Amino acid sequence: MNMMQQLAHRQSFSPALPRSAREAKVARESSVPPRVIARIATADALVQVLEWEWPEAAEHTIVEQDLMLEQLLPPFANGAAAAFPTIAPGTNCHIGTLFLRYPGVAIKTLSQGGLTRMLRVTFSDAKKQQILSGRHVPSLAMMQTLMNLRVEAIRTVMRLLLREAENAELGSPAAGAALVKLLEIELVRLLDQDLEPKAGGRLAPWQFKRVRERLEAGGMRPSVSELASLCGISVRHLHRQFLNLTGVTISDYVETHLVGRAKTMLSTTPMTIKQIALAAGFEHANSFSRTFRRATGMTPMQYRQLKTGKREAEGELVN
Repeated sequence: MNMMQQLAHRQSFSPALPRSAREAKVARESSVPPRVIARIATADALVQVLEWEWPEAAEHTIVEQDLMLEQLLPPFANGAAAAFPTIAPGTNCHIGTLFLRYPGVAIKTLSQGGLTRMLRVTFSDAKKQQILSGRHVPSLAMMQTLMNLRVEAIRTVMRLLLREAENAELGSPAAGAALVKLLEIELVRLLDQDLEPKAGGRLAPWQFKRVRERLEAGGMRPSVSELASLCGISVRHLHRQFLNLTGVTISDYVETHLVGRAKTMLSTTPMTIKQIALAAGFEHANSFSRTFRRATGMTPMQYRQLKTGKREAEGELVN
């Protein structure tokens, strides 16, 4: 099966029926094939100019198997965002006009409706293996970089590829192949920036899962030494490897989780501030208030009044 047949087979695959009407709607929208405006097939990649029409905002979570470089073309669909549920749940970033879809990593996207046109370069399986050979799953910082590439060399090559693809009479397959080769070189240079063996590596998925499970179990705030013990490494290595994986420190990650837990309780329970502080994992109400204000810009009481007041106002409008 050649590369174009492989892509056609993947695009025609039908997922299992979703469980809700909203999921069904998203599945229908995400399965709508794009209109192919132009394309160039080379030995290393398939270059396509594609077009979609989305009636409204849509949310998708996809684990892509291909290595795809994409550039949005005017008119741009603004307001797109991405999250990485298996790397750092709840951490969002902006999707720029030039981005790379890294294979094997779940990416959750939320995009506005409207016309979407893009130039897509899908590398062959052989070229994908060559580019990614020996690489680990990118860090959160690198994944966010890939969602909003600001590499002028790559943007220039993509612009030249677009010219070749759209010019049916003068477009040159040889030029397309040469430009794809240039893209490969630039992508390898870009991805090499995330190779950090000298920094002590990254936390393994099972270790990161243990940290998350400990936080989700509740109770008092875990110490860094407790989390390091769960991961089977030293405190020093936990600090280093957690930062390399997520782009944030272990202390900041824990603090964000505890504040998030407190937010939920403040807006949904009648518990006192002191009770919420203890339930969220803080030893003292004062330290909880300081941490909460630093993270949100308001005190716990102000946050509660904002959320409960908004909910009451919405209830009055409904009634």
